Amino acid sequence: LGAFLLACPQSAAPADPAKDIASNDATVRLAAVRAIAEKGHADAEKLLAKVLDDEDWEIAIVAATELGELGAKKELAKLLTLSMEAPVRGLRRAAAEALGHIDALTAYEKLVKAVGKDDTTLRACEAIEGLRAPLEGKFTTKALEKLLDERETGPRRAAARALVAIAGDGRAARLKTFLEDGDLVLRAGVIETAGKSGDAKVFEQLAKLYERNGFEDFLARRVETALDALWRANPEREDEFLVALKGVASQASARAHVARLYARLGAERDGARALDAAQALALLQPMLADSSASLRATAAAACGRVASEDALDALAKLIEDADGRVRRIALGVVARARGAKHEATRAMLLEHLAKDGDVRVRETAASYLGVRNVPEVLPVLKAALGDPDWHVMTSA
Repeated sequence: LGAFLLACPQSAAPADPAKDIASNDATVRLAAVRAIAEKGHADAEKLLAKVLDDEDWEIAIVAATELGELGAKKELAKLLTLSMEAPVRGLRRAAAEALGHIDALTAYEKLVKAVGKDDTTLRACEAIEGLRAPLEGKFTTKALEKLLDERETGPRRAAARALVAIAGDGRAARLKTFLEDGDLVLRAGVIETAGKSGDAKVFEQLAKLYERNGFEDFLARRVETALDALWRANPEREDEFLVALKGVASQASARAHVARLYARLGAERDGARALDAAQALALLQPMLADSSASLRATAAAACGRVASEDALDALAKLIEDADGRVRRIALGVVARARGAKHEATRAMLLEHLAKDGDVRVRETAASYLGVRNVPEVLPVLKAALGDPDWHVMTSA
């Protein structure tokens, strides 16, 4: 019996985060820190404080973030140092965000003293931005405002982001000024910061940027990310946000941007959608029928991101669109989602490979027809080997 028991695999002893956090193995330390963050521990603050200076930055980042959630005032000084001196930006940002949770006012008072000094200004501004707390009006912002007159772009950009981050009720006014600045990178920075603020009051202000003719793609992508973040931070404001977006979409210059945002919100992420798939499709439907082929193509791609069965059905109808680009996008999305073994999809692929006048559509159709044990596919693919375009031949 004794020999039998020795031969049997023994159950692993339950992990002890308090012990594992001091392990020589970084993987074990990281698991311990995560366990404390997820499940809690009677000595959480004490244990996490020990690894704020861990040589593995990921461990330190998790510890700093959790200390912020715990409101660990005893670690304020250490987090202040990390927010300015940590060797990687991710850890500096995590420390600053933790300070914002613990005591943003005290942290700001300390950090602003480093603004204006050649060797610390940028990091101090970044740390103040990371506080993400409405502080304007509670402390002077003159040191930050002074940087706006600098010729050097780095301090100006960092100060602008910091001022938007701490603006509170004055955020919209601050944002309005900076959005007219001639520095494209500064404008991009304040858009990103506004998105991270969680401030629902700037949603429409940012969305209206889409109305500008010739709006730079560089900025449009940042507006989309910012609006997505604000939407997710304020789900109870969905109706209000939709009214704002519908108003913006009444402008032709904004419709494609709004379509991409609907797609992003309606797409499934981690098993959930910020915007109901049926509602996202309903908002995209008028764009799918628009007279502009470019907008129809954008809306088709947007439906592909929503990817519900109803959205795919709507795309299947677009496969007969007059515009080749719209047909190609619709055909590709439906084929990728349903596959050539899906009878109706296979029929569309075969028809467009054999008869479509657009080379790119034929190429797309051929690329999705590589299925086995479907007899009617082979003759059409063989015929496509004689296609006058080598792209179609190669795909076939």
